[in-house]
Amino acid sequence: MKTALATAYSTLSIASLLQLVHLSKLAIVNEGRLHSVSATRRMAVFSPFNLLLAFMLVSNLCLFTSHSFAGFGLADYVVSDIVANIAAVTTQHGYVACSFSRSKDVIALVTPRFLPTMTLLVRFGPILFYTFSLADILSNSGVLSLSLSNDVEFIIASFMGATILAFDVLCISVFLRYIRSVNEKVGILDPKLSIITRYMMASSFVGIIALAIYVAGNVVDASLYPIFLICVHICFCIIPSIMLAMKMSLLREKDARKVTSVRLQHSGQFVDPQKDGSTLFAT
Repeated sequence: MKTALATAYSTLSIASLLQLVHLSKLAIVNEGRLHSVSATRRMAVFSPFNLLLAFMLVSNLCLFTSHSFAGFGLADYVVSDIVANIAAVTTQHGYVACSFSRSKDVIALVTPRFLPTMTLLVRFGPILFYTFSLADILSNSGVLSLSLSNDVEFIIASFMGATILAFDVLCISVFLRYIRSVNEKVGILDPKLSIITRYMMASSFVGIIALAIYVAGNVVDASLYPIFLICVHICFCIIPSIMLAMKMSLLREKDARKVTSVRLQHSGQFVDPQKDGSTLFAT
């Protein structure tokens, strides 16, 4: 089973590398061509969302590669385990930061009272997240016993999962409230917001599945834990795929708006392509 898991992690590593290449292509080629001014193009390519998603993909690549190397005996197990834990919590924080980057403007409009709390969570979340890695490092160095370390890691990981789940639920509820508000006032659902909401809900659903699998993996027989863990990591790989799909859909929608705007101008009409709040969301 060890070799099979190592092979599976190698596949996930390749998938993460391909995702990173695809993100680079979307950012540099697809987004770059939408902006004629050099400074604007640079801002679009290196947008916070693009950088955070790239950060998450690099963390995933480190996570999967460390497990693969350990499984094939190409790296020391202790070192690989530490790298994998640090990479895993970095991926989770990257996911929270990506979600917040996509949601913060709507949160400020719909429920501004939650914005300071969520901002603090994103900024200081790493302190909580990396405590998980610290427990693993202390265990491997002999400072903490293995049983105590496992208990501490499970408690921290569960709290992290609950925090991320609460964050996701709040973001989705804010999006749904905003959609309802737009429908009541304007009667037309902004297609860009519709895309973001749909994909955000999908990524949150996968996150919930990952949390449930992780919890289940800690209560079943220890020999089955590696299988549950790789299922969690598969979810880690699916979430960026959903975000990349969202990015592609947003770029197609932006192209469609641009074409429509040009046609209306040629016909003597003009419709602002950024109307109804779509300026709130950078692709």
